[in-house]
Amino acid sequence: MRIVAVNAAPASDSHVSDSHVKNFCSGVIVTSAHALELLPDVFIKDLRARPLHVVGARTAQIAGALGFNDVRSASRDASELAKIILASAAPRSHFLYLAGRDRQSRLERALSNADHVVETIVVYEAQAESALTATAIDALRAKSIDAVLHFSPRSAALLVELAMQAGVAPELNRIAHICISAAAAKPLAGCATTIRIAASPDAAGLFSALKTV
Repeated sequence: MRIVAVNAAPASDSHVSDSHVKNFCSGVIVTSAHALELLPDVFIKDLRARPLHVVGARTAQIAGALGFNDVRSASRDASELAKIILASAAPRSHFLYLAGRDRQSRLERALSNADHVVETIVVYEAQAESALTATAIDALRAKSIDAVLHFSPRSAALLVELAMQAGVAPELNRIAHICISAAAAKPLAGCATTIRIAASPDAAGLFSALKTV
């Protein structure tokens, strides 16, 4: 999977603009550091004055480095962030959500169901590779890979698909699979024996789980 920037635009195909900043003035939402890393500087400059709601310590750290002063963070996931926002948001608040193309919609639904307005701007996407690299195939066959980190259900499913395509799917059963969530582990059913679920759905949780194998 490769994380790439996309033409930052909502469903209406308009860009993040002054009107978005002025109209969606209650706050900005970011659930992945990728959104901040790939958002053009000109947009970051316009959004710095708004409260920024984020998931994860790394995202909060990047936000601070980019000049955001009012950063409110959830440690676990988007569902936790939605609860934090709902606990403090004024009625019928307007939010700008800088998101990835492939995402769960729990946060958007939670805020919308509480009569808040959320405009989602797609900033990045994860592009699937068409095949495993020769290096990866050779490493699997040579049994030189001990563990794989899975950051999403989509990437886990893609690994299984590409391993089957390359004829190395049986090798997946030999290695440990460290998953960011139970959902990320589901595609591995039937082809992996050693699976660990991170205690927290972030990189820190994954690396802590890796230490257990």
